[in-house]
Amino acid sequence: MVDTQRWALSTLALMPGFALMALPPPVVSLATGSVGMVGLLGTSALVSVLAVHMSGWRRAGIVTRRRDPSTNTAIGALLLPRAHRNPPADFPDLRRQRAHVLQRLDHRARPDPKPYGAAEPDRIDFALAAMIGHVVDLWQVARPDDLSDTQIRELYMLDRLARAAPDTAGRLAQSFRNPSLAIDTRDKIAALRAQRARFELNRDAFEATRALADRRDPPGDLFAALDALGVPDPDLWHRVVTEYDPNDIAQRDAALACACEPDCNRATVALWFFDLVMDGSLETAARDGDEAFLDGVREVIAQWNADRYLRDEIGLDSADALTGGAMAVARRLDRVAELAGTPRWDMPVAMFETYPGRAPRPRPAWDIRTGRVVARPLLQDYLGTA
Repeated sequence: MVDTQRWALSTLALMPGFALMALPPPVVSLATGSVGMVGLLGTSALVSVLAVHMSGWRRAGIVTRRRDPSTNTAIGALLLPRAHRNPPADFPDLRRQRAHVLQRLDHRARPDPKPYGAAEPDRIDFALAAMIGHVVDLWQVARPDDLSDTQIRELYMLDRLARAAPDTAGRLAQSFRNPSLAIDTRDKIAALRAQRARFELNRDAFEATRALADRRDPPGDLFAALDALGVPDPDLWHRVVTEYDPNDIAQRDAALACACEPDCNRATVALWFFDLVMDGSLETAARDGDEAFLDGVREVIAQWNADRYLRDEIGLDSADALTGGAMAVARRLDRVAELAGTPRWDMPVAMFETYPGRAPRPRPAWDIRTGRVVARPLLQDYLGTA
């Protein structure tokens, strides 16, 4: 009977995850848009703790009698007893843990300002505060100052795990009564952090482009304009790479500058390099003795082979397929080395592959030929869901 009860409770705890996995992505996106990632995290945490809460009743043989969670930590306990006896050595003392948890709960009482509306995902601090607050609500603690030392340790461990790197999170999860649910909570926070980082990147690009549009002294060419922008814009870089005129030195150098950026998408770099080699531009630079440009291209190859390009959001469609191009590129690079009188060039490793991903977001406010922002940017071009 006990095993049956535990199985049922575990199933209850996992229900939010099962439900999200069973729903189509558009439905999940609609749910996230309606209640936010914080709401989904809170629901998951609340159900998870409820399952452990009920499990504590069952193990104690008590079904209906209510206990005070502030004095009996078996009710709603998140951690195994040994986690209290042997906390991680790098954890601060209890006084600092309490200050951290109370600061989280104080943060919960403040509204999350979202000047960009529904397009703006929740901030991590607000998500963590909501998660901690949901557990405190379940414990029915009237005031944060009433949290017991044991409860403070549990909340601090939960907060620490939610912010931890994967290897550290796996170790901390072993202190929880349900490690898989603890890891699931951490993964949701990590997904929100990635979503927030993407939002901030595009928000900053939008604001910088708007400021550039309002300048009375616009830069003189595309290379100068990208430098004046001052913030990463991988979608703009992709447009530059696909539309620049290789016969225009400023545009050619601007495309090289985009490809040199570590935040440039892998698909963008691969497409730029393939076209540069196959259209003869690199051979022309070798004939002209343009050593600065050749050195820049070699630097891109070195960065690629050192795995410094990590962004892989933008994909390539079939019209830009690069598969099977390695041999042709290698022959062209040998010709470039011969013309430039240099040793044989390194090949970029595993560059000519398929690149699944989203389509690049439009940047219609930019005139690539003149390098000027000719219209005020549209917010949906930067914060859209594409």
